[in-house]
Amino acid sequence: MSSIMSNWIPHHVNPYPSDFIEQISCVAVLLTVAHRISECNRIRSVEAEYDNDTAVANCVASNNTHFRVMLYQGETQGTIIVDMRRMSGSSVIFQEEYHAIMCAAKFGEIWPRENLEDLKTSPSDKE
Repeated sequence: MSSIMSNWIPHHVNPYPSDFIEQISCVAVLLTVAHRISECNRIRSVEAEYDNDTAVANCVASNNTHFRVMLYQGETQGTIIVDMRRMSGSSVIFQEEYHAIMCAAKFGEIWPRENLEDLKTSPSDKE
């Protein structure tokens, strides 16, 4: 595997290995999608090891939630498929990271992680 890097700079992507594509397709340059994802991980404090040779990122989010992000070539030139798989850990945390990364990859919008103190306080406690 390539050395650990803070920015993802994949050299190429392979075609998606299945005809069934339920993952998000992004119409953007490969490096743009990869940069958006690595920035999202940085801002959300997700540890990630990026492999530029295979366009794979192995990530660890809060509560020791492990997941993998893989980039593939879409059917048309300039289309990148983003595939995310939870490897272990919290499915709730994975869903949060999934939505954040997909939004970053597709639209370039990065959502910071919610403050844990805000999550512990119910809306009625704030009044």
